[in-house]
Amino acid sequence: MLTKVLRSSRVSIRDTMRGGLRVSFQHLSLTHKRARRHSFTANIPSTFAFIVPASVSKKSSDRNLLKKHARHIIHLHKNRIIPNQTIVFYFKKGSVNFPFKNLEKEILAALFKENLYA
Repeated sequence: MLTKVLRSSRVSIRDTMRGGLRVSFQHLSLTHKRARRHSFTANIPSTFAFIVPASVSKKSSDRNLLKKHARHIIHLHKNRIIPNQTIVFYFKKGSVNFPFKNLEKEILAALFKENLYA
């Protein structure tokens, strides 16, 4: 589970979705932007947001489970993710039935593609 320090605020999510860099995969889309924080703190950890719209699944339990899996994947790999970023994951249709290992591969592939994973 991600701590509240690693969760993005609504304002930073909105700014990232409007002006961030985006990469799309089959089941998710990643958008990221360098966080606007004080320059005197160099290594503030990146913050994350997970958006699963109702079009993915009508059941909120399915959407919550998908977000829980994604948070756990980030928790496992958070030490290797580049700091000072706001990262938003937007899940697409068909991602509810996606196996955990494949979801992990796709999330890490998105982070690798955008050079956010060291």
